[in-house]
Amino acid sequence: IDSIASARSDDDSESSKRMKTELLVQMQGTGSDEDHRGVLVLAATNFPWGIDAAVRRRFERRVYIPLPEAAARKQLFELNVA
Repeated sequence: IDSIASARSDDDSESSKRMKTELLVQMQGTGSDEDHRGVLVLAATNFPWGIDAAVRRRFERRVYIPLPEAAARKQLFELNVA
């Protein structure tokens, strides 16, 4: 989602502005009425603060998954190096 829904700015190209607008239009009401029941929009990012605020508002639920603790990082490292 980082590449297609970054925060809007004056430096955006015209095509980028149109794409973001179309994304917002398509996401409007997704999952809330009979025509869109069963539609799931799933997005992941490492930089939620870099996503356009209007896009973030369209996600009804946000799940924050923190970084693993030091012991878990060590275990992951050992798992992937061994």
